[in-house]
Amino acid sequence: MVGRTEELGPMKARYESQIAQLQRVAGPAPRMVSAFHAQNGDLSVWNPYSSFGKVLRDAGFTFPELIESIPEGTSEQLSAERLPELDADVVFVSYRSDRGETPANAHDELEAALPGYCAQLTACQEGRMVLIPREEGWATSYVGLTMLAYAMTTALGTLDFAQRDN
Repeated sequence: MVGRTEELGPMKARYESQIAQLQRVAGPAPRMVSAFHAQNGDLSVWNPYSSFGKVLRDAGFTFPELIESIPEGTSEQLSAERLPELDADVVFVSYRSDRGETPANAHDELEAALPGYCAQLTACQEGRMVLIPREEGWATSYVGLTMLAYAMTTALGTLDFAQRDN
């Protein structure tokens, strides 16, 4: 909240512009995405996954049925055996950089939860798993949402969707 309504319009417009850019980078094909993290041997799955989910929904992405089946605004701790149900065109996995974690920690958590996890996710096998700091996904302002949309746009811009689109 900016406390100054005259600044709200430009901030909202900037966010909407970033969402449009994210849509252009993702391409014309409908994209299914998934966002979650592994924790203590389970999968932490939210509907939506905080601001990650908001940005992705605003950009028109869809989510796997498993995520959609979770009541909106809530989360569930799921057995790692359900990981294949979270596969999508792009899989976002978060880690806690505010605690000094790196993308390697996210891989380690997934591997601990389900050894050989990457073989269970086509997105992982085809290089479309994006690791992103979790704290970025809890944005509560247009500035934060815009930054998150930019990070997702940048990440998606490096992915090759050719295998999925053929």
